[in-house]
Amino acid sequence: AIYGYAENTIETVEWLNEKLIEVMTEDFYEGQDIKLLAELDIGPSWKYQHTLKNGASREEIKTTLKEAYEESQGDGAR
Repeated sequence: AIYGYAENTIETVEWLNEKLIEVMTEDFYEGQDIKLLAELDIGPSWKYQHTLKNGASREEIKTTLKEAYEESQGDGAR
């Protein structure tokens, strides 16, 4: 797992979802039989994370972020 903070823009999340997933799922030796899997979780805090579909569109990113933020506000979190 890799944890971090990123700029809160659609472009940044889109880039991470494309490039980071690509690097994390790349075979690390020739002829690798078992493929690696990776997913990007996004949200306003560690508690309120939603998994973003690999290759998500900008609209899907917006929707996923909105859901995570709404969940955090409904719980009274700040």
